[in-house]
Amino acid sequence: METARTRIRRFNEGDLANMRMLETDAEIMKRTPMRVPLTEEVSRERLAKRLALQSELEPLGFWAAELKSPGNLNPFVGWFMITKRDDPNPELGFMIVREKWNRGFTTEISEALIAHAFALGEEQLVAYTDTDHVVSQRVLKKLGFEMKGEISKPIGETGEMKALSYFALTRDQFRKRNS
Repeated sequence: METARTRIRRFNEGDLANMRMLETDAEIMKRTPMRVPLTEEVSRERLAKRLALQSELEPLGFWAAELKSPGNLNPFVGWFMITKRDDPNPELGFMIVREKWNRGFTTEISEALIAHAFALGEEQLVAYTDTDHVVSQRVLKKLGFEMKGEISKPIGETGEMKALSYFALTRDQFRKRNS
């Protein structure tokens, strides 16, 4: 898949360095279920798990996004997912390299993946954020997601329960927004 500025592709074995850019950054990781930067061993295990699950998750799954014309920038933008996890509806998630924040990449790439999921026949997508993570909430609202309330979910290695904001977007809402 492509957007105006990026290529969206499946993860591959060469993505460990890209994952490490995300998973060693404390500012990025504090908003993830893991909450803390990860060791190289854990990142390697996470990548291996994603690669092993790809065929099972297709045509949904995990993607890496890269700039088409990176110039002197690192081309890696971040990783994105639309997978069925805890909810019967597929969940949208993303992690963006800090140098690519506030440039519209998350919205641009997520729109392409949302359109892909709805073209496959999905009726609704969901997303979760920390209750105080206004940046991700703003992105979700820009994409047409509506906040439906709060939900408690187990987070991180300990499984500690945490209140999260719960968002949903239906295919009809997405079509109306993009027509």
